[in-house]
Amino acid sequence: MKESTRQLKYAKLIQKDLSDIFQRDKMGMLAGAFVTIADVKMTPDLSIATAYLSMLMVKDKEALLNKINDHKSEVRRDLGNKIGKQVRIV
Repeated sequence: MKESTRQLKYAKLIQKDLSDIFQRDKMGMLAGAFVTIADVKMTPDLSIATAYLSMLMVKDKEALLNKINDHKSEVRRDLGNKIGKQVRIV
């Protein structure tokens, strides 16, 4: 199913802001790894975003993913602070 223009707009917004969070704010958490947001997919009602991560310069990707999952409330809070005025649900 093709994504709507609105879904693509919000996905691009979330992708850009998540990239900023990982590259600037959470570098200490990543321990020198280079994490990029490869893609973001939105549900049609814009309530759920699925972010696909790409990790470089890391030996144990599973451990890094677990560390990101442990700190997901911080990442979500930071994302909410950045895009809270532009979206309805964070």
